[in-house]
Amino acid sequence: MPLSTNKDIWTEILKYFHVSLSCDNADDIKEKRRIILSIALVCPELVDIALDELWRSLTTLEPIISVFNAPLSENLLEYTGQYGGCWIVLPGKITIGLKSRVTSYLSRIKYLHFPRNLSSREYPLWNTLLSTGFTGPLCPNLREMSIAGMDMPSQAYNLTALASPSLQSIKLQADDPSGTVASSIILDTLNYHGMRMLDIKYTGYATHNVLLRIFQFSELRSLTIRAKQYQGSLLKSADVQSFGTLAHLTTLDISLDMFQTDPHVGRWIESMEQLSILSLQGKWSAVCACMQGRTFPAVQSLSLILQRSDNRRSAHAASSPLSTIFKAFPSLHSLCLDHEATQVLNDPIISPADIAALKEKPLRRLEFRYIPLPLSDEDIVNIMQAWPMLERLSIIPSPHRPSSYDARKLLPYASQCAPCLHDMAIPLDFSSLTPPYSVSSSSKCPLQRLELSRVQNLPRDLKGMHTLARNLVSLFPRLHTVTSNNSEVGDLQMIVKFLQDVISSPPSRPDSLF
Repeated sequence: MPLSTNKDIWTEILKYFHVSLSCDNADDIKEKRRIILSIALVCPELVDIALDELWRSLTTLEPIISVFNAPLSENLLEYTGQYGGCWIVLPGKITIGLKSRVTSYLSRIKYLHFPRNLSSREYPLWNTLLSTGFTGPLCPNLREMSIAGMDMPSQAYNLTALASPSLQSIKLQADDPSGTVASSIILDTLNYHGMRMLDIKYTGYATHNVLLRIFQFSELRSLTIRAKQYQGSLLKSADVQSFGTLAHLTTLDISLDMFQTDPHVGRWIESMEQLSILSLQGKWSAVCACMQGRTFPAVQSLSLILQRSDNRRSAHAASSPLSTIFKAFPSLHSLCLDHEATQVLNDPIISPADIAALKEKPLRRLEFRYIPLPLSDEDIVNIMQAWPMLERLSIIPSPHRPSSYDARKLLPYASQCAPCLHDMAIPLDFSSLTPPYSVSSSSKCPLQRLELSRVQNLPRDLKGMHTLARNLVSLFPRLHTVTSNNSEVGDLQMIVKFLQDVISSPPSRPDSLF
């Protein structure tokens, strides 16, 4: 049978092997690239689409050296440790054909992710490439770039070589105060070259100057600012007003600690008519001041990372927190309440009574992380009753108040009464689900992933583990992933996967089909 070389088919096949430099580990990246290279060697017609994928995401431009030096026996471009380290190039031997070949490879690069402690050879390489006659940005089709810190702010000026009009997304991480200076230079460079930035993610140290430069990109669709430490004056009302409406913004993730007055922030956020995903970090009193008397009708996903309040009880926290949230966000489908695990909240943020009063809201995702919420088994059942359309339920208890729930009371109910739940993270006590368990009716729950934030009474023998895995698969026939920080859960995951493989395998004998 001849090998199909239809480019559309192979392009779809190669999408399965897309390398994600931010998600894949080193072994996965190596294996994916090995497979892609193997595909390229199968047939000459597949070389171009394989090379497109191999060069799509890089952490350095040094692979271009092999493109320079491949056609000839001598090296046209090489690095020497002499003179403090520099690149040596033979421009007289760089032909128009070679330059076109190098440009074709650089044009394949869509994503550049520069790691922390980038090689000292990298920045001089960019300038050396420009000196050989390459005009314009080195990577003309670059879409996204991430920089995990620079040792010296002066290095930021080298980014001019990569300032492509196609660049739409940038991730910056400032590891120290000097990193904020470098970030300011990079943002100024992008703005000077008229970059139409749609997505900015900034983490680490932050300053007033950095924030002002970030907000100057008026066409942003997504903005994330996670400041590890903020230095300098807070953003004032005049600063917020100067930001404009950011009319195209759909995703916003910021800390309220960076602003001087919370009401002005609330008014600014309220003006973003297309905002659908909102994440706020700060004290509950600041969050309430931001929401007070306002409505955010387009927001469907809300995440609040709460910090410890200075006062025992604030005036804004007098009403039910959930009631306050749902009044401000009438279209809410996803809610996450979180707080820094290293802190102990001194305010009761939420109570079981709040949940019972809001059954009419069509939540699809509900997450409580490290919130001091005293929930019983019955309260968890009430949550699933209140929001039967939940697709994800995550309850991670505070490390200062660890707890686990009875698996026999919760999981059978979810199996029959949670028709949309496919992802659940919850601490469980498996003592009641270890004995053989008979499922009375077929499952109505499509649960695929179970994350055990805390696990108690996990069977220690193989027979008990097998019984537990069989009970879980009986309750949730689509379950394929069980995860936990507890290493012993790996055995449970292995048995669940084995059972699912057996169930999904075709019969071994033809007569078993009849």
